[in-house]
Amino acid sequence: CYQERDNKDKSIEILQKALEASSNRRELHYAYGKALLTMSDIPPETLEYHFKRAYSPSDRNYEAQLLYARQLFINGNYQDSKNIFKELRYAKLPFDLKSKPRYPLESVYQGAIYQVEATYCFIRRDGIFDKIYCHENNVESIIWKAMAMGSRVKFKLGFNMHGPIAIDVSMLV
Repeated sequence: CYQERDNKDKSIEILQKALEASSNRRELHYAYGKALLTMSDIPPETLEYHFKRAYSPSDRNYEAQLLYARQLFINGNYQDSKNIFKELRYAKLPFDLKSKPRYPLESVYQGAIYQVEATYCFIRRDGIFDKIYCHENNVESIIWKAMAMGSRVKFKLGFNMHGPIAIDVSMLV
């Protein structure tokens, strides 16, 4: 009720009390983690902790797994994040649900186009030099047509069941 009324503080307080009473309940860890996502000053390790406990490896709570993999990625644990996304890729979900970018980060990144194909490309992110997938559906058509190997771009990151994905892509001038 408090979440529906946009009373974040009271919602988090209630979820904390519930977790104190029953710390093994996956759905409470999930709800608490989701509530904490709306806060700006939460330590990333706290989110990782709750999303890790929001599911068990054999269950179908794919959203909790996505949020856990996302948090691992944010925290710099790229290999473990990649392993979870590799499993999520095979989740029995509709294609649109699996590929739609969600949970965008506020940060803006820069990089260079590393590989270009007919409907997608990879961007090598500056500083970290990881390859970020970018689908043409997440780029304005005029920008997509101008993209070529080596083009410099800025972008935000969203996440889908396949991993991090570039969104809000624009050319650097």
